Amino acid sequence: MTTSYTEAAASERKAPRTTIPCFDPATLEPLGDVPVCVPEDVPACVEAARAAQRRWARTSFEQRREVLRTVLDHVLDHADDLVVAVVKDAGKTRENAMLGEIWPVCEKLRHTIDKGEKALRPETVSPGLFLHKRARIEFAPRGVVGIITPWNYPLQNILGPTIPALMAGNAVIVKVSEWTAWSASRFQQIFDEALDAAGLPRELVQVINGYAETGAALVSGGVDLVIFTGSMGNGKRIISQSADTLTPVILELGGKDSFIVCDDADLEQAVHAALAGVFIAAGQNCLAAERFFVFDRIYDAFEERVVEEVRALRQGPPLTDER
Repeated sequence: MTTSYTEAAASERKAPRTTIPCFDPATLEPLGDVPVCVPEDVPACVEAARAAQRRWARTSFEQRREVLRTVLDHVLDHADDLVVAVVKDAGKTRENAMLGEIWPVCEKLRHTIDKGEKALRPETVSPGLFLHKRARIEFAPRGVVGIITPWNYPLQNILGPTIPALMAGNAVIVKVSEWTAWSASRFQQIFDEALDAAGLPRELVQVINGYAETGAALVSGGVDLVIFTGSMGNGKRIISQSADTLTPVILELGGKDSFIVCDDADLEQAVHAALAGVFIAAGQNCLAAERFFVFDRIYDAFEERVVEEVRALRQGPPLTDER
């Protein structure tokens, strides 16, 4: 018998916890405790999001673009502040936080602002065998989108799926990983500022903290679409749970990525790319290198250089030079 996501979450913790203790993973410095959105509070979040979405669905594309422009301005104006939040919460380097979080988010915002309306414009298509008919595709908002994110890219994992969901007229509830809960309230401010400026309810975008049981409550809490990034096991549980209500699901699950080094490759570039693929985000990302296939002719040289580079790596607080 397949264990549902809800049952798995319930068995994981016998007594609900109301706070999440947060630490800087590089220094173990306490960052503080953040409040948990307990499962019993999730239905109220969904109801508030649905009320906000009804108003949002009636807005024009230009109004939606204006909200996204405000989000973009906030990210650009506060990039250094956001980088520090990511570094402290996820243990990233400044470089990785900027290149892997801030830049991609800005590009996604710009792309959606420029191309979103065109992508959602009604389309006339062939009626097929019904030659006496006309066929047309119109895109309608789903309603409330529930998003469950992992810890590895805390800013991008929140904004990445939220940006197109908003452009399409949806409300969003994001349950962030308990491992990067401290920065969630800072990222909520990005949307609060944009929604306040547009005179829209803050409930349109809600970033909530919680453990597995909060995520389970979101999956079964009446949302109209679930987006999940994480493990194969939890992905299967979410599909099983969503099947009860026929709620559509979008999954990005763990893979087993191959790294191929041909015998005519630039050895130094290959070595540095291999190390980046293994060690960035502790190897927990969608392009992490996990299996290496190296041509015989350069195998020994590649192995020797990798060992040298790994031995030279140093760990330390990302916000200082002590590494």
